[in-house]
Amino acid sequence: HEMACDDILQNFCHTDWLINVGRIMLVFVLVANLPLIVLPCRSCLNAVLEICTASPLHPDDFPMIDGVAGLDVDIQADPSPMAMAIHVLKTLLIVGGALALACAVPGVHVVWTILAGTVSMTVAYLLPPLMYLKLRAYRPWNWRKSVAVLLIVIA
Repeated sequence: HEMACDDILQNFCHTDWLINVGRIMLVFVLVANLPLIVLPCRSCLNAVLEICTASPLHPDDFPMIDGVAGLDVDIQADPSPMAMAIHVLKTLLIVGGALALACAVPGVHVVWTILAGTVSMTVAYLLPPLMYLKLRAYRPWNWRKSVAVLLIVIA
């Protein structure tokens, strides 16, 4: 067990073509995933900046884009060069921060270990009672709803 590497793909021979295909697919997923994450990160950054600098947010302040509310429409609402520069700066800060964090973490197994410890608790103990309460929101209160609330409080 001492010879086993934390990264399971490193435990296989480097000349095995099937494992190499898996390695290439993993690289593709990780590289293609970053642009998909930048948009919600930038929207959250806009929300945080708006909370810190402006008046309290109201749900009507969020424009709808294809049926989804979002704050990342500053370029569409204000196509000025200054708005574009701020948009690009925010994007560069997010991507640069992700790059710095990726360089600081010793391996992807560290990220997966942290996520396994936090996300698994959420999935196992928090989401089921939340979904139960959401599905039963229009039904009268009963003891099962009390148990669901108790599970949420304990989790």
